[in-house]
Amino acid sequence: MGSLRGQGFAINGVTLYAAQPVAMLSGASVGALCAGSIDFALFFSPRTAAIFTRLASAAAVAKCCAKITALSISAAADAALAGLTWLDRRIAETPNQPALLALLDNLLAERRSPQR
Repeated sequence: MGSLRGQGFAINGVTLYAAQPVAMLSGASVGALCAGSIDFALFFSPRTAAIFTRLASAAAVAKCCAKITALSISAAADAALAGLTWLDRRIAETPNQPALLALLDNLLAERRSPQR
């Protein structure tokens, strides 16, 4: 922004989005993980993947991830999940939300396929 100001541009900075990590997984999240009722977990950034990995370990539910397929927006997000054992880990073709959701759609279609 400094170089733009130097060229005579007026700059107004506004925070449009801020995310703060939670200190622990909610009771509902722990319950769902333990019950095996989560089939897919989507990770939109390396930061959220790393935070989830840390919180799952702290809540002693890391072993529950072995029943879940992790879907990551990028290889970097996927790498942050390496500390947990997953049923499967998949990475979106391109690092954007439409590609991540397309990956989920494709996996759901595979599960519904009569050839399974």
